[in-house]
Amino acid sequence: MRRMWLLPLAVLIAVAAALAGKYVYERAVTKAALRDVKKGEALALKGRYQDAEALFQSALKKRPNFPGAQLDLKIVRIGETIQKDLAAAKRLENAHKYDDALKRIDQTERHLQNYRGNLVNQLLESISNARITATVGQLHEEMKGKTRMDELAPILRRAESLGVPEAKQIADEIRKQIIAIAYADATRALNEKQFSDALQKVEDGLQYAPQNGKLLALKMAIKKAKAAYEKQEQERMQAALAAAQSEYDHNSTDAVELIDVQPVLNKYGDLTIKGTVKSTATVPISTVSVRYELYDKDGHLYTRNEVYVTPDTLNPGDKGTFSYTHLMANGPKTVKVTGFKWYLNE
Repeated sequence: MRRMWLLPLAVLIAVAAALAGKYVYERAVTKAALRDVKKGEALALKGRYQDAEALFQSALKKRPNFPGAQLDLKIVRIGETIQKDLAAAKRLENAHKYDDALKRIDQTERHLQNYRGNLVNQLLESISNARITATVGQLHEEMKGKTRMDELAPILRRAESLGVPEAKQIADEIRKQIIAIAYADATRALNEKQFSDALQKVEDGLQYAPQNGKLLALKMAIKKAKAAYEKQEQERMQAALAAAQSEYDHNSTDAVELIDVQPVLNKYGDLTIKGTVKSTATVPISTVSVRYELYDKDGHLYTRNEVYVTPDTLNPGDKGTFSYTHLMANGPKTVKVTGFKWYLNE
């Protein structure tokens, strides 16, 4: 009787031992598959897609229906494709085919539709960086040869919209170029006494650099020159009808007398032109300028220049001074004053 119940007990123990062994084995296989997946995900985040793919395949051999490994394998294979596409886009960018490079990058991004996760985010960041790099290169290319504000303005807006340091540098370069163009165009119009056009050119530039001191100073100078010019024109018309034509002629043509002028060369090779003038007009004059020429020791013309007198307004008999430094003038020079310019303040 005792032997009869011992036999079933032994069978039960044997079955339990087998089941326990099977459980331990299956658990070990699952742990091994999980380790492969975790290692593969870590490698994938480092860009080692082929090594990661091998580990995901190893996990699937251990557990063919492992959902995480199946999804990771799909994404890592997409990552390999994206790597190749981005490399191809970079080659197009290096060949200055920026439109083609950007199209290739946009096509690459479509591979990641409907996928989420850290690796996907990393791939999207790589795509975004590639797009920014290509766009920055395209902006650099588009800047070349542009000499008008209306050509540069759209490029500036695109650069500002990117919001990255590289694009900010381009935006700063474009803004400097726009300022230079606005200043040159306004100065040319001012010299032609096209005051309204000159002011408009300055305003156009200030749209992109509202606090630029150079443009703001030029704007003020244009307004003063416009007012003085208009006043002077009116005075000339009145003077033509006045009896004191000789006095007006003197004030208009011979109101400034040169007292002295001398070139001073310092030890660094900088040449400073210093001088004094006197007003011989019978009325106050303002914005007095002195035109002069510099000649080298062989008598060859070195440069011409125009410099303004301080103070801005000279009453009859007043004296004013002027000074201008020519950097690295390469030796002593002879100065010759060729004329003056001023506005009458009658």
